Amino acid sequence: MATQVLREAQPDTDAPKDTGGLDRSEGKTTGEVIALARKFVEDNYLGVDGFRGAHLVGSINHTEHSRPFPTYRDVDIAIVLDRVDYQEIEEVFHEGYVLECILSGAKRYASAEEILALPGMACNLEIDSVLVDPEGHLTQIQRRVSADFAKRLWVRKRVDAGLESARGALVAVQQAGSPIEAVHALGELIMHCSEILTVAHLNPPTHRRSLADLRPLMETEEELQLYEELLAAFGSSQITEPEARRFLDQCLEAFDRALEVKRRPVPFEWKLDPCIRDYLEKGTLEMIEEGNHRESLFWITLFFVISTAAIQQDGTAADKQAFGTRMVEFLDALGVGSEAAIAQRIQDCGGLIGRIQDYSDRFIATSPKLRD
Repeated sequence: MATQVLREAQPDTDAPKDTGGLDRSEGKTTGEVIALARKFVEDNYLGVDGFRGAHLVGSINHTEHSRPFPTYRDVDIAIVLDRVDYQEIEEVFHEGYVLECILSGAKRYASAEEILALPGMACNLEIDSVLVDPEGHLTQIQRRVSADFAKRLWVRKRVDAGLESARGALVAVQQAGSPIEAVHALGELIMHCSEILTVAHLNPPTHRRSLADLRPLMETEEELQLYEELLAAFGSSQITEPEARRFLDQCLEAFDRALEVKRRPVPFEWKLDPCIRDYLEKGTLEMIEEGNHRESLFWITLFFVISTAAIQQDGTAADKQAFGTRMVEFLDALGVGSEAAIAQRIQDCGGLIGRIQDYSDRFIATSPKLRD
């Protein structure tokens, strides 16, 4: 199982003194943040036994270097180490930014072919994202991934991997012991369905903005229908903007209370940290103010579920009653508040996965974006 640690990075004595945490009025450009990430890796990992290199992960790879990088967003860095079996996560607050250090086992980078087949990894090495590469191995893999990224063979493998994950998540929904467990698994299912459609179009899948970034890719009548079915399968298709804002407020209250009462581990507990609060609030408002209020429910749900789990475990009786009632209302709004509703959603999602597979098969075979 992955481990998660939050720590404060050691100050860089040669750098200007940081003066404002996550709410600094003057943020860095994306290029400056990339330089910050590179220096952090060099200072903390270069020369460490078993360190094989590091590269950027996520949307920062596809952001113009001159654009400001908001301080509420985290910076994802894959750090390749021999000592790690699969993956561990460390959240580090450094010079006003949260660095999510994804400590990845070196075996995962054995070849370009292994990377090319994985939807969550190929997109991160399709462009030059390498930060530090003491042996040149990551650079060699990155060049090969970039050269073959758009080939139908590899797009097919990445889509198939996404379909397998979506089906696994559907089984988790079926086996859930409660509505809150069901909605958590449902979120995983929707994320993988969005990932399938995104990688078919050669775009990088994301987490927070998975649905918001998918929408512009859906242009044909069939694609738009699939997109609406995806929102309906999650339960957010009929959520209004005022409702989304209200649920965000309730989620923030649950998050703050969870920080106060949490004593024991809960799933995804590394998300429960004060330095993540801005990312939750401002990252959600960013989507709502773009008109993506329905899509923002994916991010809200993740934190609402994690926070409520911590409260139900360690909160007072009054906390459990108050926040439990809110979660029931939230689940009802998503249409998964009863066993009957969940059973119907499972049936709907099974059909949706089949339609996404049919669509992706035809798209991969005929799209001029892809090549043989």
